[in-house]
Amino acid sequence: MLDLLLLGQKTAPDFFWDARAGILPPGSTFTRGSSGWSFNNAGVLTQSGNNVARFDHDPATLTPLGYLAERQSTNAVTQSQNFSTGWTASNVTLTNNAVTAPDGTTTAGTLLLNSGSALHQLQSSASFAYSSGNVLGMSCFVKEITGGSWVQFTFGGNSGFNFQPSSGAVGSSLTGSQSNVVARQLANGWWRISFLFTASATTSSSLAVSFVSASNATPAPTITGDGTSTVAVWGFQVDSANCGVTSYIPTAGSTVTRSGDLLTVPVTAISRWNPVNGCVIAASYCLHTNTGFGGAAQTQDVVYITDTGTNYFEASGQSGAAAMGLLCRRSDLGFQLNIAAASNPVPTPFLRRKAAWGLSPNRGQIAVDGAMVVTGAGPAIMPVAPTQIDIGGPTLSSLCGTLETISIYSGSRSDGFVLARTQ
Repeated sequence: MLDLLLLGQKTAPDFFWDARAGILPPGSTFTRGSSGWSFNNAGVLTQSGNNVARFDHDPATLTPLGYLAERQSTNAVTQSQNFSTGWTASNVTLTNNAVTAPDGTTTAGTLLLNSGSALHQLQSSASFAYSSGNVLGMSCFVKEITGGSWVQFTFGGNSGFNFQPSSGAVGSSLTGSQSNVVARQLANGWWRISFLFTASATTSSSLAVSFVSASNATPAPTITGDGTSTVAVWGFQVDSANCGVTSYIPTAGSTVTRSGDLLTVPVTAISRWNPVNGCVIAASYCLHTNTGFGGAAQTQDVVYITDTGTNYFEASGQSGAAAMGLLCRRSDLGFQLNIAAASNPVPTPFLRRKAAWGLSPNRGQIAVDGAMVVTGAGPAIMPVAPTQIDIGGPTLSSLCGTLETISIYSGSRSDGFVLARTQ
């Protein structure tokens, strides 16, 4: 079928990839120097080997989410799922390897709430060091077994929140430095609960799960146990600073590092490519986490077109302190165009977005979910010799989420064209 024309321009993309099919684009190169984990089409947490791309799924609905791209992170918890060492159980009966975990193995532990008035908790024996200003991702998996109890997931005693695994209800947050509280529903009654901790000092703290009364907002409270309520726990994780909450990294006696994902396609894959004329990049994607609050280290790129040096176009799902960004840089001329949409946002994890970034020799455009959110003028004397497209961003500014589809159109386009890509 002939392409429809808009003002004499081709309306079909010059490059298109639907990552939900689970197949890499033709001519692409993928690297990740370690294994990594994601949810398969049955909702089971599954390991992919070195240099094998991950295609993630919603673990509750089993909907394909597309290509998973994350930056390098280390799980600082040395025993993420064996609680017989490295953890202290207080006024709970701990049973290791008691129930099936999210990865399908019988490695999840259970905590029985003992009777009597006391602090009832499982706490890490070790403390985790951090520096002032660090933003750390805290996460664990939890499931109700009996009793409909509430638990409190904390770091440093007073940062964290309350959660009821039987209903998925998020209760009170504590008085500390927590943000981006998330309860993600998985299969078979499991949830992954998480939050971001922002350090105000250089010190160390421990991680804990405690039983609490309904929505009790007091840190590490003393309650009267009923002797019957039981929850399952598994997969504790403290991610590296400014990585947010990343996919699960299992550990068994020492810290483990998952390398960053890098998917590259040569620019020759874009027909009619001429960077001097600009382009439009459109994508549907989900950020799985917020990596922090401001600064270059927190940029999360959907697409990065580069000469592998310091000349590039950058389309971001989060750009420093902004919700989205579009940046064009030439090393000899500096930043030629730099526009951002909304200041100081808190991106919602797992919220599907449809966005488009338009770049022309003198103007930039950003649209999202059917609204033109920002335009900006600038000289935009663009790099003339980019060689590769980093889909999901380079490893230092990874998307930290899933990419469903991406389309690239050669040449600059109208606001109406850019907006229509997001509807």
